[in-house]
Amino acid sequence: MQSKINNVFQKFNFEGRGGCLQFWELGSSVHNKMVLTVIGQPSRSNKNNEALENYRKKCLQYDFFIGRDTPVDQEWFAGLAAQTGNSDQRTSRARDQFMGQLVMPVFSDRDGNDIFLGVIEFVTTIPKKSYAKDFNQIHNLLKVSILYYIFVTLIFHIPVDILSHNL
Repeated sequence: MQSKINNVFQKFNFEGRGGCLQFWELGSSVHNKMVLTVIGQPSRSNKNNEALENYRKKCLQYDFFIGRDTPVDQEWFAGLAAQTGNSDQRTSRARDQFMGQLVMPVFSDRDGNDIFLGVIEFVTTIPKKSYAKDFNQIHNLLKVSILYYIFVTLIFHIPVDILSHNL
């Protein structure tokens, strides 16, 4: 699975903007809570940027717990996506947003069941107005890799015709 995620990251087009992709993998259970971690998982940055490097270092310091009855800090965007199963974005429209983010839960099909694998997080140094184009790009790359995002759980505040134009 790591090689498939890494392949998605290698093919991702940053379009010349500073950004970082990282995968939060669902790990083992500890005290009936699931661990979400980036340690040992694929990541890719396209530019040397101190803010992105510091963000990545901070993420590497922790394993986070998720679960239905586990409170998740509202600032930990990847954790919220894992807990809810919904993609979301933090754009230039958000108050006090100094970096932009897109989070997408990733699933695989095993014997007809949707199995949650983790969350792809895309962080940019400057928030965009919308991450719809990035969402479509990652979604299409995941489809090629036989991993997928469950489209019906999308909660973006973007017109559907924009999202479905490349699907």
